[in-house]
Amino acid sequence: GHAKNNALSNMISNWSQYDPLAAAEFALRETQGDRLTMALGSLSWQWGRSDPKGALEWADKLSNEGAKENFVANTLGAWAESEPGSAMAYAERLKAGKEQDNARLRVLSQWANNNPQAAMNWAQQMPEGATRENALGSVVGQWADIDPNGAARWLESQPSSRSKDSAIRSFSQRAAQVDPESAAIWA
Repeated sequence: GHAKNNALSNMISNWSQYDPLAAAEFALRETQGDRLTMALGSLSWQWGRSDPKGALEWADKLSNEGAKENFVANTLGAWAESEPGSAMAYAERLKAGKEQDNARLRVLSQWANNNPQAAMNWAQQMPEGATRENALGSVVGQWADIDPNGAARWLESQPSSRSKDSAIRSFSQRAAQVDPESAAIWA
């Protein structure tokens, strides 16, 4: 059940700190379905922090496209903790589509935890559309957690657009948890 899955996830995460390749091979050999997804999630985050290029190289061998997409996005998110520009450069080289969009969003979300203005500057360069709206919403949401006033000032400076409307929704939801009075202004 749940306790067994948590134990597996913790074991894989700990194992991946000193031998991520062996942990990855074990996960592929000994798990399947949701357990495999959870094991690869723990593994990709840990491996992405210590050796993102090795993790991404290994991910190319995954035959399950959904597992591969999640593994790559998680790895890039972990890499973005220390090198967001490198992680984003890798995401940009992925095949255009859902995999690339998910990878970009994961990198931007992590980047926004450390430097929301830089993440926002990057997200604003994306072409208008659903992916840009999601990116701006994700970044402004993270920004609202860290600095609601800074996020609000950024929103005020933006021209009206669908992307801004999406960002306002995200900001309001997140800011309501941190500063309900400020969030009420945007509601």
